[in-house]
Amino acid sequence: MSKIPREFVCRFLPKNTGHNKPEEEHRKENIPRLENYAGTTRYGHEAELREQNQNLRITNEDLQKSLTQTQEKVTALEQQYSELKKDKLETEKHLKDCHALLVSAQIDPVLGEKVGEAVREDEEHRKEVMTVSTELLNELKSFADTAQSTAADYSTTHH
Repeated sequence: MSKIPREFVCRFLPKNTGHNKPEEEHRKENIPRLENYAGTTRYGHEAELREQNQNLRITNEDLQKSLTQTQEKVTALEQQYSELKKDKLETEKHLKDCHALLVSAQIDPVLGEKVGEAVREDEEHRKEVMTVSTELLNELKSFADTAQSTAADYSTTHH
């Protein structure tokens, strides 16, 4: 290419009046235009296929990223599940050990009291209630006897 500006060169060239066509333009007219045939269609298809291919590559990359993230998440969840399962087994073992200790100490796991002690306390309470009731009945009988003898004495002295 020439380094001379095009405007400068164009001033000195003869103007095209339309009667004298330059050879290039004349050659272009005689060449059949293939672009209307397969050229444009082929180029269009190739460009369209390139665009579709690029879109598929981008989509594939996005899907690969998504797949990788999902696989990482699955791996993390599997690890968490494994740890939780291990914790559950340890907790169940600890619970069985605690239950065995409670049973061997004769402690009710629900009430937290000794099994024999609760029964013994209930029996002691029942005996105490019976003793108090018996004492009250004896005092009441004694009072009734005293009241009867006082009433008998009173009626003999006042008659």
